[in-house]
Amino acid sequence: MDVTEATIDTETDDGTMAVVVTHPTDAPTDRDAHPAVLLYLDAPGLRPATREFMARMAAEGYTVITPDLHHRQGRLLHFEPKDMAADPTAQQTMRGWIQAMTDDQI
Repeated sequence: MDVTEATIDTETDDGTMAVVVTHPTDAPTDRDAHPAVLLYLDAPGLRPATREFMARMAAEGYTVITPDLHHRQGRLLHFEPKDMAADPTAQQTMRGWIQAMTDDQI
């Protein structure tokens, strides 16, 4: 099944947040036709592996919604695991993103 990905901007108390939505291309207008899955990104951010996972779920008939929880630090930031392994400062930066987030902000 073909899928479509779109990025929607939404306003929050902390500024604009991107929300990535992936769904079957043939999505009917009936919102109940494709169940929604809210997918929280992992610490490295919305990286290509996350997008691939979203596409696989959408290909199975789900609408997948992933908010950019790191939006306070920048738009759709991410680190690849191999880059974090090679650069200790990348790990520190990512930890900073996580430590800056409160429970109320999730």
